[in-house]
Amino acid sequence: MRTRLFIGLVIAASICSAAAAGIAYGFSTSVLPGLDRVEPRASIASMQGIIAAAASNVLFLLLLIGSAVLAVAVGLIAAVRLRSPGSVYLLLGAMCTLAAGFVTLVFNVPMDKHLSSLAVEKLSVIDAGREWQDFADPWMVWNYVRCVSGLVGAALLAVGLWKRCQQSSVAPSRRGGGQLGGVNPPGSG
Repeated sequence: MRTRLFIGLVIAASICSAAAAGIAYGFSTSVLPGLDRVEPRASIASMQGIIAAAASNVLFLLLLIGSAVLAVAVGLIAAVRLRSPGSVYLLLGAMCTLAAGFVTLVFNVPMDKHLSSLAVEKLSVIDAGREWQDFADPWMVWNYVRCVSGLVGAALLAVGLWKRCQQSSVAPSRRGGGQLGGVNPPGSG
């Protein structure tokens, strides 16, 4: 695979992973804590609206799906070239990014679906409070997991790329036998 294309894939995967983690971080630090401050029926209704908006937002879905697809591509290439510099970091970064997507699909999305299925107007204050806590507490735990996984994934992808680029910038001078990057230094004839 062409080096520039691979570098582009790694950069895109790292950015997408970090952006998805940033969205998760925003939910953990402001959205859910803010919803916890209002009456549970209002919290549920608001979160239902947020879930519906996210599910119909093409850019949001593209970010989540794109980060997974890019992570798979980078991970496969890194696995095939495992002995190349930085490949272990790239593979681990891809795995962390995929872990964030896995957590989203296996834990957060089912909780979102359950909350979205509730008829808020039919819930008593007590039932709404119970439903909200049954949703919010575990959802936040898994949201932190996907946030940390995405950030660690982005960082590992960046480190892997740096190590790969660092090695490739050193390699030509080693092969050139005294030449700088395969080019004769001025005055070396």
